[in-house]
Amino acid sequence: MKYDISIIIPSIRVEKLPAIYMMLEQAVAQYSFEVIIVGPLVIPGILWDRENVRYVKDFGSPSRCVQLGSALAEGKYMCWMSDDCTYMTPQSLGNCISLLETKPNNMWALTLRYFEGEGAGEFPLDYWRGKHHGDMQKLPGIPETYKIAPLGMYHTSYFKHMGGLDCRYEHINMCTHDLAFRVQNDGGEISISPQTVARFYWSWITADAKPVQRAYFETDNPLFQEMYSQDQSKRVRIDYNNWMDAPSRWEKRFGK
Repeated sequence: MKYDISIIIPSIRVEKLPAIYMMLEQAVAQYSFEVIIVGPLVIPGILWDRENVRYVKDFGSPSRCVQLGSALAEGKYMCWMSDDCTYMTPQSLGNCISLLETKPNNMWALTLRYFEGEGAGEFPLDYWRGKHHGDMQKLPGIPETYKIAPLGMYHTSYFKHMGGLDCRYEHINMCTHDLAFRVQNDGGEISISPQTVARFYWSWITADAKPVQRAYFETDNPLFQEMYSQDQSKRVRIDYNNWMDAPSRWEKRFGK
């Protein structure tokens, strides 16, 4: 592989990307990385000069954008990142890569711990267990011990082998839980990152978050509740190319 890690950013806030790139340089530390940005707006010119930055123009949903970006990934490992990141812990992603390098096979993945909101503290470690969350507690399809990885780091080859994200889900939320559960159904292991990796601005109430709200309430959570209201222990691999079936234009943000 050409890089140690590929970092995929589905983005509409392109003005924030140069600062995020600089934080990534510090967070990845000694490892090599590439950034794959997928979204409708052209990235700032300062990033065009970076050999390890690629941009793909796409008007699809965030899940489609991440999956499309993963198809281009040239890193041994991959993760995704939000474009509302306000802080990244130096060496944190490097420490995660070092941890995965000690694992015996590519079926190990990491939940990357993060903060949300400027005044928020760390989530308790139990936060990263599915049944910690009220909308999952009554779902019999989720085993008690299963972890979630809303921000995850995977071996790129294993991510693709498992089919990556189910792009029937539109936002990068419920589909990441589904992926983590399928990995654990497959016998894969999910560990928690050694430290908190990043802080994100919690933008649920801003105008540009309206499509995300609609995706959760109208599409993603209803699908998730229906799916995991029954046994899903045999749900493992899905079609990796499923992103091609997702609309090329995300109606909730861009209209028809």
